[in-house]
Amino acid sequence: CSCMCCFFLMIRRPPRSTLFPYPTLFRSKQWYQRRVAITAGEVGFNTEKSKMTKNTFALGYALNDLTLVGFVRDLAVFDGYVHHKVCDKTQVAVNFNWNNQSSAAAFAFGAKHQLDDVTSLSAKIDGSGKTTLGCTHKVKSWLDVTLSSQLNAKSLQGVTNGLSFEANL
Repeated sequence: CSCMCCFFLMIRRPPRSTLFPYPTLFRSKQWYQRRVAITAGEVGFNTEKSKMTKNTFALGYALNDLTLVGFVRDLAVFDGYVHHKVCDKTQVAVNFNWNNQSSAAAFAFGAKHQLDDVTSLSAKIDGSGKTTLGCTHKVKSWLDVTLSSQLNAKSLQGVTNGLSFEANL
């Protein structure tokens, strides 16, 4: 028998003008900033063996179009994410990962650009040289189709193509 507990806490700071460091009575929309601190945790416990099977702690911060999140899993794996919405149609993200037990480090960089209301392009490259390009098209309001291709950029071999259907019913 296994038992799992999760908690999520979100702390919001009151909005303040970046132009004036003190509270103001009048704020224009362009100076409004939304700041959110994010914490989360997950614990898995095996009651038969009286042993903890999983523990994860996350801490993050969101400011307007920028989000920073850090994870610690089983006190061995450390993850960090940075996500930035560059403009209404373009987003970029970076992921860093370090395993304390194997001293292995990894990273990935990705970008997504919305061409129109129904089509987007995405690209991702990781530290091992795997490069993935994808095109997603919304066929129906409930159905997305993605065509993707992955290439090992270091050896220029190992091309893999994929087609996926995602239904939101």
